Amino acid sequence: MIVCVSLLALGGRAVLAQDAANPTKALHRAASDGDIEQLKLHIAKRADLNRPDERGMPPLCYAAEGAGAEAVKLLLDSGAKAGATGPNGRTALICAAQANKEDVIDVLLAADADAKAKDESQSTALHFAAALGNIQMVQALIKAGADVNAEDRLKQTPLILAQRRQQLEVVDVLKQNGAKEPVLMQRGMSPYGDEMGMGQGQAPVTAPTTSVEVKIDPNAIRDQVKAFDGLALAIKAVDDKSGVEQKGWIQRRLDNRVTLARAAERQFADELVFIKQVATEEKAAKTIPAIDELTAKRKLRGMAIGEALREERRTAMEQSADSMGMGRGRGASRTSRGRTTGTGMQGGNSPYGNSGTSMSRAVARPEPNKPPVDGDTQSQTQAWVSAKADSKDSLLTAVHKLDLAELETLRTVATEEEAKRTVATISGFMLARQERVDKIVQQWKIDDERQQKLQERLGTQPGMYPGTGQRGTRGQETQQPGTTRGRRYR
Repeated sequence: MIVCVSLLALGGRAVLAQDAANPTKALHRAASDGDIEQLKLHIAKRADLNRPDERGMPPLCYAAEGAGAEAVKLLLDSGAKAGATGPNGRTALICAAQANKEDVIDVLLAADADAKAKDESQSTALHFAAALGNIQMVQALIKAGADVNAEDRLKQTPLILAQRRQQLEVVDVLKQNGAKEPVLMQRGMSPYGDEMGMGQGQAPVTAPTTSVEVKIDPNAIRDQVKAFDGLALAIKAVDDKSGVEQKGWIQRRLDNRVTLARAAERQFADELVFIKQVATEEKAAKTIPAIDELTAKRKLRGMAIGEALREERRTAMEQSADSMGMGRGRGASRTSRGRTTGTGMQGGNSPYGNSGTSMSRAVARPEPNKPPVDGDTQSQTQAWVSAKADSKDSLLTAVHKLDLAELETLRTVATEEEAKRTVATISGFMLARQERVDKIVQQWKIDDERQQKLQERLGTQPGMYPGTGQRGTRGQETQQPGTTRGRRYR
């Protein structure tokens, strides 16, 4: 009896030991999470470290964009190929550059990753590094042999992207290493094909490429989506994530533009991810790279809008500080952190739509021939910067119009290659967006009516919220924390 119990105990320990030696995470998930212990278990089991998952991503690409240098080095040392590619020909090196992973870039280059490799959109790791302004990545890639004059599908070189994002240090490094300025296309045109005449140091602005009004037929779209089992529920699951964005739009008496812009872009990105999954399943060879190009374009646009909003806030704070200084008798003109204020200056529109202030930023190194600002980015940035906290009507219209136009462009590509499920998915998201906008506008209307009735009942002044010191729907927030209620501030 004792022998049997002992044997059972030994057998139980053996089973536990065997279970402990088995990974509990899938290989690709472990790579994405940077779970070193789980990766070691997969390696001990002789897992195929170059096997792509259902998305076409090998473990190394997941580790490169999501985990870090330690996981990447472990995979490389255990047999993963440094030149492994994911969807659309994107190498681990390109994934790392897009994710701004400087330490991963160093590990991959040490393993002889190809610095000249291009994805299907003809972008290289140097394109992403230059656009992000990561000087260390740029220098490492150039040292490893990256082509400083490589052109992507839109004929953009790393230099063009760095100039567009005003990454001046990167621009200098690229030029020092042989990057060439674009050749003049014709007389009277800028190096990037836009008409001159805006003045030295100013960036020409291209016309918006998506100005077409998009009309939506709700009934036709619903029938289109119903033709595919489970698609309506899948679209709804993604659309349900938009709660944060909707709340941000509805809050008109709160200047939440920075967080709202981030939430709106995150929601659009989530929708593109799902559309790409469907397109990948349908093997929509033309639509997939179009989605990637739009994703990259939206990411850069989001960065430009965020930068402009933060700059506007910094400028307003410094202007307020300068005004306080003048009130204390410190003079009518003052210089602060490279900005000059005074009575003779007028605010103008910067290339990124930053306007409406009486301060002008001193440009350290003006570029006589700056690359053009994308027309859509220019108009969107201007809309976000000029919008007021309590009057987001025109901003919502501008954002929604462009969102629909860009989705319509994708839908056209998918329609041409007869990717029917992808077309239905894009249409479903277009309808979901229209319905969200309708709900936001309706909520605004209800809020206006509620405030109007409250004002009439309590006999408050027109445009004033009772007992708060705040102006009405078309005014601005006026009460400051800790101030006496009912007092109006300007």
